[in-house]
Amino acid sequence: MDVNIKLTVDDWNSFQTFIGSEIPRKFYSGWLLGLANFLIWLALAVVFIGTINSFSTFHWPSGISITLIFVILIINNFINKPKLLLKSLEPSIDGPFCGQHKFNFSQTDISVIGNGFETKHSWGIVKRVVNSNGLIMLFIDTAHALIIPTRELENSSEFITFAEGRVKEYNKPFKQDK
Repeated sequence: MDVNIKLTVDDWNSFQTFIGSEIPRKFYSGWLLGLANFLIWLALAVVFIGTINSFSTFHWPSGISITLIFVILIINNFINKPKLLLKSLEPSIDGPFCGQHKFNFSQTDISVIGNGFETKHSWGIVKRVVNSNGLIMLFIDTAHALIIPTRELENSSEFITFAEGRVKEYNKPFKQDK
């Protein structure tokens, strides 16, 4: 089965959105750890302010103003950092990700030809097939996949059935001799 597709930066963004939504909970520290960290620093700040206050006078309005500025900067950092990180990793339009790709899906392997590269993968390395965000993703690792936009396929459900069949065939557990 030959498939010619054109990948865009929007396809990469859709893939990254999917990957970000799949982050396992064991890797996510969550808001509870952040709250505990904040409370520890707050306690240290109160002790520090109490120590300074015993030696001299402390101007509370100035302290509150500076604290608010730092809180606003920290919140701004947490909001914008993921967006900036994703934007910095975005593929260039003339790079190997974006552009025309020719996929050949045979019964035994997957061949991909793109601008300046040619690869071949066995179906044995494909761990799972996912259809989400307008993409069909053939995962070869946790966050690495061959991406096929559904808009580029005539019959995406037929392709998904074919790919899932190949993955099941090649990822069967070996029977052990007794």
